Amino acid sequence: MVDEDDWRIAHGQGEWSRGLVVRWSRWLPTPTIKITPTGDVEPSVWNHDHCEFCWQEFCDSEHDLGDGTQSLTEGYAARGPRGLPPEQQRDDYHWICPTCFNDLKDYFGWTLKS
Repeated sequence: MVDEDDWRIAHGQGEWSRGLVVRWSRWLPTPTIKITPTGDVEPSVWNHDHCEFCWQEFCDSEHDLGDGTQSLTEGYAARGPRGLPPEQQRDDYHWICPTCFNDLKDYFGWTLKS
Protein backbone atom coordinates (compact mmCIF):
# COMPACT_ATOMS: atom_id res chain seq x y z
CA MET A 1 0.00 0.00 0.00
CA VAL A 2 1.36 3.43 -0.95
CA ASP A 3 1.06 6.27 1.52
CA GLU A 4 -0.71 9.22 -0.15
CA ASP A 5 1.91 11.47 1.49
CA ASP A 6 4.85 9.59 -0.10
CA TRP A 7 7.23 12.35 -1.25
CA ARG A 8 7.78 10.52 -4.56
CA ILE A 9 4.18 11.05 -5.68
CA ALA A 10 3.67 14.58 -4.39
CA HIS A 11 4.47 16.28 -7.70
CA GLY A 12 1.49 15.37 -9.88
CA GLN A 13 2.91 12.24 -11.52
CA GLY A 14 -0.46 10.53 -11.18
CA GLU A 15 -1.87 12.82 -13.85
CA TRP A 16 0.26 11.23 -16.59
CA SER A 17 1.70 8.00 -15.17
CA ARG A 18 -1.41 5.92 -14.47
CA GLY A 19 -1.54 2.81 -16.64
CA LEU A 20 1.95 3.15 -18.14
CA VAL A 21 3.26 0.21 -20.13
CA VAL A 22 6.94 -0.14 -19.23
CA ARG A 23 9.77 -2.39 -20.29
CA TRP A 24 13.15 -3.19 -18.79
CA SER A 25 15.71 -1.28 -20.83
CA ARG A 26 19.36 -0.28 -20.90
CA TRP A 27 19.80 3.49 -20.86
CA LEU A 28 21.53 4.89 -23.96
CA PRO A 29 22.47 8.46 -24.92
CA THR A 30 19.95 10.07 -27.27
CA PRO A 31 20.85 12.36 -30.18
CA THR A 32 19.18 15.73 -29.83
CA ILE A 33 19.72 19.36 -30.73
CA LYS A 34 20.79 22.38 -28.73
CA ILE A 35 19.61 25.89 -29.50
CA THR A 36 22.36 28.40 -28.78
CA PRO A 37 21.72 31.87 -27.29
CA THR A 38 22.05 33.26 -30.83
CA GLY A 39 19.28 30.95 -32.06
CA ASP A 40 21.57 28.59 -33.97
CA VAL A 41 20.82 24.87 -33.84
CA GLU A 42 23.67 22.49 -33.00
CA PRO A 43 23.75 18.69 -32.73
CA SER A 44 23.96 17.47 -29.15
CA VAL A 45 23.51 14.34 -27.04
CA TRP A 46 21.13 13.79 -24.12
CA ASN A 47 23.59 12.25 -21.65
CA HIS A 48 21.38 11.24 -18.72
CA ASP A 49 17.83 10.95 -17.40
CA HIS A 50 16.29 10.70 -13.95
CA CYS A 51 13.72 8.45 -12.32
CA GLU A 52 10.38 10.21 -12.65
CA PHE A 53 9.71 9.64 -8.95
CA CYS A 54 12.90 9.72 -6.85
CA TRP A 55 15.23 11.50 -9.28
CA GLN A 56 17.83 8.67 -9.31
CA GLU A 57 20.18 9.25 -12.27
CA PHE A 58 20.32 6.99 -15.34
CA CYS A 59 23.28 7.17 -17.73
CA ASP A 60 25.41 4.89 -19.90
CA SER A 61 28.09 4.15 -17.28
CA GLU A 62 27.94 3.55 -13.56
CA HIS A 63 29.63 6.22 -11.47
CA ASP A 64 29.50 7.63 -7.97
CA LEU A 65 27.03 10.50 -7.79
CA GLY A 66 28.89 12.15 -4.92
CA ASP A 67 26.28 11.33 -2.29
CA GLY A 68 27.18 7.67 -1.77
CA THR A 69 24.83 6.40 -4.49
CA GLN A 70 25.62 5.04 -7.94
CA SER A 71 24.04 5.98 -11.24
CA LEU A 72 21.88 3.35 -12.92
CA THR A 73 22.46 1.97 -16.42
CA GLU A 74 19.18 0.02 -16.64
CA GLY A 75 15.64 0.47 -15.46
CA TYR A 76 12.01 0.60 -16.50
CA ALA A 77 11.20 2.84 -19.46
CA ALA A 78 7.97 3.95 -21.13
CA ARG A 79 7.05 5.84 -24.28
CA GLY A 80 6.42 9.54 -23.97
CA PRO A 81 5.90 12.30 -23.45
CA ARG A 82 2.67 10.85 -22.15
CA GLY A 83 -0.37 12.69 -23.42
CA LEU A 84 0.96 13.41 -26.91
CA PRO A 85 -0.26 11.50 -29.98
CA PRO A 86 1.65 8.22 -30.50
CA GLU A 87 3.47 9.56 -33.57
CA GLN A 88 4.95 12.35 -31.43
CA GLN A 89 6.17 10.01 -28.67
CA ARG A 90 9.44 8.11 -28.48
CA ASP A 91 10.56 4.97 -26.69
CA ASP A 92 12.46 5.23 -23.42
CA TYR A 93 11.20 8.72 -22.58
CA HIS A 94 9.94 8.16 -19.01
CA TRP A 95 12.40 6.33 -16.71
CA ILE A 96 11.58 4.59 -13.43
CA CYS A 97 14.18 3.04 -11.12
CA PRO A 98 13.66 -0.53 -9.87
CA THR A 99 12.86 0.60 -6.32
CA CYS A 100 10.15 3.04 -7.39
CA PHE A 101 8.77 0.53 -9.90
CA ASN A 102 8.39 -2.14 -7.22
CA ASP A 103 6.94 0.30 -4.69
CA LEU A 104 4.50 2.08 -7.04
CA LYS A 105 3.55 -0.38 -9.81
CA ASP A 106 0.27 -1.47 -8.23
CA TYR A 107 -0.67 2.04 -7.13
CA PHE A 108 -0.30 3.41 -10.68
CA GLY A 109 -1.42 0.24 -12.48
CA TRP A 110 1.72 -0.18 -14.55
CA THR A 111 2.06 -3.08 -16.97
CA LEU A 112 5.38 -4.74 -17.74
CA LYS A 113 5.91 -5.36 -21.45
CA SER A 114 8.19 -8.28 -22.34
